[in-house]
Amino acid sequence: MRLFNFEQDGKRRLGVKIGDRLVDITDVSDGRVCRILDFLRLEPSACRDLEALVNDRARSLPELDEETTRFLSVVEAENKFMCIGQNYADHCREQNVEPPARPIMFGKLSNALTGHRTVIPMPVTSTAIDFEVELAVVIGRTCHRVGREEAMAYVAGYTVVNDVTARDHQKSDGQWVRGKGLDGFGPNGPFLVTADEVADPHNLGIWLDLNGRRTQQSSTSNLVFDIAYLIHYYSQDITLQPGDLISTGTPPGVGAFRKPPLWVQAGDMMEATVEQVGTLINWLGRK
Repeated sequence: MRLFNFEQDGKRRLGVKIGDRLVDITDVSDGRVCRILDFLRLEPSACRDLEALVNDRARSLPELDEETTRFLSVVEAENKFMCIGQNYADHCREQNVEPPARPIMFGKLSNALTGHRTVIPMPVTSTAIDFEVELAVVIGRTCHRVGREEAMAYVAGYTVVNDVTARDHQKSDGQWVRGKGLDGFGPNGPFLVTADEVADPHNLGIWLDLNGRRTQQSSTSNLVFDIAYLIHYYSQDITLQPGDLISTGTPPGVGAFRKPPLWVQAGDMMEATVEQVGTLINWLGRK
């Protein structure tokens, strides 16, 4: 399934993409499942029942227009938004650094959350705004001290993240919280693509276009630490809950390591794509 959160008439609702159609499935559950997180918290049998109902009623469900739908973040404010630094071998090479010996974790603040086709507020304190396309993993059930060999069983699905970054803050502050955590700097979506729809998450094309120009391109086969290891590593003393997100890092081509640097400007459009998962579109400052 390809699930998405959206808002209509001030209310949270749950949608699914069926073929080329976006449909509202909130009323299929009589309004009890109106967020992706609600779906993830269902028992497996209830998930299967809901999916069967959706498929049975697919033709009669209300259809949505992608350009006018108000998409919301896949991850909720109550969940963890965990990110990994320097996790692509080719991204390390462009920085002339050795791949890290262990994962480098940081997080996004809840005010950074935003969805597909939203406008990210133009900061007044930064003039060096960068883009970072990433594959993100969404946890499906409580996960604590799991082995690497069993870790993938805890994956609910995948989404796309653009780890928007204020490089001047990141450099001057000595740590990454502010540079990664400004309002709207954690766009994600459009969909949670359930794990059964992605045959091999470690062999996906990944790229980002800035105003139609390809700036980043690689493959998730270049990850330094694979998904199973990241889940195993972080679950040792950080209990992961349904809906928690781990963004697995960005490939080469970011603006900071170009000569001269390439910064996102007001009005620019970023299209972040992960093969089989989707394309996340956002604008900076004004649309």
